[in-house]
Amino acid sequence: MSDTMNATDAAGSSPTDSMGHSLEAPSYRIRKIDGAVPWTWLERGYKDLYRSRFLGCAHGAWYAILGFALTTLLWWHDILYVSLPLAATFTLIGPLAAVGIYQISKDLSEGQRPSFGRSLLAWRANPTQIALIGVALLLLALAWMRIALMMFMLFFSENPPGPEATLMLDALVTDEGVPLLVAGVLVGGALAFVAFAISAVSIPYLLDQPEQHVFQAIFVSIRAIRENLWPMMIWAVLIAVALAAGLVTAYVGLIFTVPIIGHATWHAYKDLVEHVEPEADPAAVS
Repeated sequence: MSDTMNATDAAGSSPTDSMGHSLEAPSYRIRKIDGAVPWTWLERGYKDLYRSRFLGCAHGAWYAILGFALTTLLWWHDILYVSLPLAATFTLIGPLAAVGIYQISKDLSEGQRPSFGRSLLAWRANPTQIALIGVALLLLALAWMRIALMMFMLFFSENPPGPEATLMLDALVTDEGVPLLVAGVLVGGALAFVAFAISAVSIPYLLDQPEQHVFQAIFVSIRAIRENLWPMMIWAVLIAVALAAGLVTAYVGLIFTVPIIGHATWHAYKDLVEHVEPEADPAAVS
């Protein structure tokens, strides 16, 4: 099978927008990459951050402020143990929070001067379809929080740890805590993989191709992972490590890691998805 696939043929019928109107789906090619390429995305992500005069850090700052505020709220209500699964949700909703960062990289790639106002309004390029991706990611995040709390109550129903952070950390190495960690990693990892599969390049795709439909964007994202499974698994690990590094610094590190990952994701999309102009209809030309 050729690497080039017409999106209409792949889906079986032309996709439609939220009003039921048919959308013309362009042909595209999923490029093959090797395991070293994800590292270059990080390098180019940092270069974009530097070229934009660290404009993306403003988006990362909101991310960090939100995380710190929620953790403080949990501490205030003596349910600090919820902060652990809450931190994991950052990996699920991260692509949605980076829409403005993608716009900055898009502007740079097109030779335009990025602006904070333009990046804040990036979602307006394709609001309905980007919002639908956001809804899917938020549902996954809510499902993870619900499952994590249920597992916590299951494993610590008889001897729950205190709200203090030190007591929670000690509890994780007990007979109840170790199985909880294992179960949490397995379940959280599965949900994170689903989130990664549907959002690896889908939001940059919708930003770059605003006439496209959310299902087409998800299809492109899944296909990009399927045809580059090993490199994309490396990329997923790099994202998780970068976000973890930001979280362990009391969210301060997210000010830098979030924009770097966001800029890098734009370059991942441009490297993985090549748009192919449809050939002109000879009958129409004649």
